[in-house]
Amino acid sequence: MRRQRDIEFEFRTELQPNEKTLWVGQPKPGLALKSSDAILIPFSLFWSGFAFTWEIIVLRQGITFMALFGVPFVLVGIYLLIGRFFFDAIRRKHTSYALTQKRIIIKSGIFNKTNQSILLSPNLMVSYTEKRNRIGSIVLRNQAFGAGMTTNNSWPTNNKEQTAPTLEMIHEAAKIYRQIIELQQKTN
Repeated sequence: MRRQRDIEFEFRTELQPNEKTLWVGQPKPGLALKSSDAILIPFSLFWSGFAFTWEIIVLRQGITFMALFGVPFVLVGIYLLIGRFFFDAIRRKHTSYALTQKRIIIKSGIFNKTNQSILLSPNLMVSYTEKRNRIGSIVLRNQAFGAGMTTNNSWPTNNKEQTAPTLEMIHEAAKIYRQIIELQQKTN
């Protein structure tokens, strides 16, 4: 995890005149289980078991074409079993957040950096979840357009339009949530 000063420096070029950072942070580092894993783990075991069994059977029978046909399914199985956890950890490592008195800035991306700026307007719906260890996520939705949006997941995708901006797996999520609500009330 990067140091606080390094993250603040990263956002310095994003700030407008008379804007200052009130909080900066990053998602929890390392491998992590999410609630979606309750479905994905059994599915990945089923998928991988079928793909590996297929490969073993066709390789034993010497059917080269069918073995080649099964390779993509085996690769998807490996990704589902273990690869997605590593991809998610790397994605979170390259994500950082800033809260200013006017907006929330999210920088993310492994190969291409993406910057999102979410204004703290009255139309912004803010919700959070927090666990006992005080690590949680804050989901940001526009009231007019956010009804169908989902939170971030570990599937590699470029379709950011369907994903609600989320301050994911941050320390003291409730504290940051309250700070966002207070700032929203000041903008009214």
